[in-house]
Amino acid sequence: MSNNIKDFETYEERDEAAEGLVKLKGWQIGKRLEKFEVSILIFRGNFDDLMNKIGLFKSPASLVLHDVRNSDELHNFFIEITRFIHNYLASAMTLVEHTRILKRELYENNALHQEFSGEYDAKINQMFVENSLHPFWQGLRNYILHKELPIVCSELDLNNLESNLLIDIVKLRENFDWSTPATKYLDSCNDSEPIDKVSSVRSS
Repeated sequence: MSNNIKDFETYEERDEAAEGLVKLKGWQIGKRLEKFEVSILIFRGNFDDLMNKIGLFKSPASLVLHDVRNSDELHNFFIEITRFIHNYLASAMTLVEHTRILKRELYENNALHQEFSGEYDAKINQMFVENSLHPFWQGLRNYILHKELPIVCSELDLNNLESNLLIDIVKLRENFDWSTPATKYLDSCNDSEPIDKVSSVRSS
C-alpha cells in the first residue's frame, strides 16, 4: 500500500486504508514472519561468530598466543570463546521456542495443519531427535543457566604446528543432572574434546 497522499483524496482516507491493511490476516502473518526471521538471523550470526573464532584459533596466526608471555591474551581468548558458546546456545534455544510458537499460531487451527505437521516433525527428527549432539547442547545450555560456565582450554601440537580449543568434559560430568541421551554422549567423549567437534550442529 502506498503512503503517498496523492494516491488518496484525503489523509483520512489514507489512514483508513492503513487501518484496514493491518487488520488483514496476510499482513499480520507477514509481520509475524519478519520478527521470526530476526530470531533466525541472531542464531546464524552467533553460530558464525563461534565457528569463525574457532577457525581463527586453529590458524597459524594464533600460535603466538601459546607463548607464556601472552598468557593474558590467551585467557581473554578463552573468555571470548565462552561468550560465543553462551550466545550460540541461548539463541538456539530461543529459536526452537519461537519456531514452536509460530507453528502453533499459524497451523494449529489450519486446514494445512496435518500436512505441515508431518513435514515439521520429520525435520525435527532429522535435526534433533536423530542427532546425538542435540541432547548434549540442550543440557549444556541448562548447565550454563543453572550451574556455571564450561571450562575452555587449548592444546598445542608442535609437530604439526596446530592448536585446538577444547571443552573440559570431566568437569561437565560432575554433579549435574544430565539427561540420559546427554549422559550417553558424555560417556563416549574423552576427558576433553575439541569445541568444533561438539559444535557440529549446523546453523541451517
